Amino acid sequence: MGREMGNSAHSTIMSQTTTNTITGTIVFVANATHKQTDVIAPFVMDPRKAVAAWNCTFRGDQLSTAPKPMFDAGLEKKPGAKKMYLLSGMAKSSSFVGYVHIMKDERTE
Repeated sequence: MGREMGNSAHSTIMSQTTTNTITGTIVFVANATHKQTDVIAPFVMDPRKAVAAWNCTFRGDQLSTAPKPMFDAGLEKKPGAKKMYLLSGMAKSSSFVGYVHIMKDERTE
């Protein structure tokens, strides 16, 4: 999240400085954590990546990508079988970035 926020801030400032005459910018950043708020994104799994992750994690218990062995592996129930736990897109905080651009304004009266 921090890298994306930094890249977004940089691109915003660069676009403003190329289209306007800015002498300075004040950046406000706020981050808040929320104790009782959990936002969990929908879980979308790429089957090839899941098999590759399993095979990388359990090198001695490789999964085949052929249909029959995959089907059998999905139905197999062994006590104490190996497990791989996955977490996808969980957030417990929110962020805000604000800008104050100081514009150069020259006038003669």
